Amino acid sequence: MPVASVSALAVVALVVGVLSFLAFVNPVMWFVPLLGLGISLVAIWRVNQYWPELAGGALAWAGLGLALLAGVAAPTQNLVRTSIAAYEAQQYADLFFEYLRKDEPQHAFQMTLESEVRQPFDERLWEKYRASGERTKALREFVDEPTVRALLALGDRAQVRYYERERHERRAAQELFMNVYAVTWTDDAGQKRSFFVRLALVRRRDTNGEMGWYARIGGPIRPPAFALPAPSATAAR
Repeated sequence: MPVASVSALAVVALVVGVLSFLAFVNPVMWFVPLLGLGISLVAIWRVNQYWPELAGGALAWAGLGLALLAGVAAPTQNLVRTSIAAYEAQQYADLFFEYLRKDEPQHAFQMTLESEVRQPFDERLWEKYRASGERTKALREFVDEPTVRALLALGDRAQVRYYERERHERRAAQELFMNVYAVTWTDDAGQKRSFFVRLALVRRRDTNGEMGWYARIGGPIRPPAFALPAPSATAAR
C-alpha cells in the first residue's frame, strides 16, 4: 500500500493558524484568523476528497481550531480592554469637569499635565502656583481658554454629559479617546442653552512605566447634527 503524502495546504493551514495569534498584538492583524479559517476549511475538504492518498487532516483541523480561537478571543479581548479604558477615561473626564464646576481651576489644570510634572493634589497647591511664575503663567493660560472660562463662569449651573466619541486610538505606550461633551444650563430667562466641548483623554506610560491619564480641552465646537450657539464667558454669567 503506497504511503499517503501530506497535504501541503494542511501544513499551510497549521502555520497560518499559529500566525493567527498575531491578532492579539494589533487589530490590523485580525484578517489572519479569517485567512487561516478559509485555508483550513479548503485543506480539510481536499484531504477528505483524496483520502487515503492524501493525509494531513489532523494538521488542517489543528489550524482551524487555532484560527477560530484567535479569531474569537482577540476581538473579545480588544473589546474588553477598550471598554475598561473608556470607563476610566469617562471617570477622569467627570472629575475634570467637576473641578471646573466647583471653581477649582488649579485642580482641573493639574489634570491636563502628564504625571511626571504634576503637583500633589493637596491644600498647598495654590501656594505652589503663586510661588512659581512659570506655573502661574501656565495656569492663567489655561483659565483664559474660552471653554474653560465659560465653564468656570457657569459654575454648578452647568450640566455636562457625554455626547459622542469622535476617535479612539491605541498604541504601544499610549491610548487616546477623543470625546465630545454637551454642556447645558438654564439662563436668566429660563431658556435652556447648550454648547459642545471636545476633550482629548490620553493614557500614557510615564517614565516609571506606569499608565496615567491626562486631558486636553478644546472648543466650543458644533457637532454636525447640531447648530447651537456657544456662549462666551460673559454671556454665561
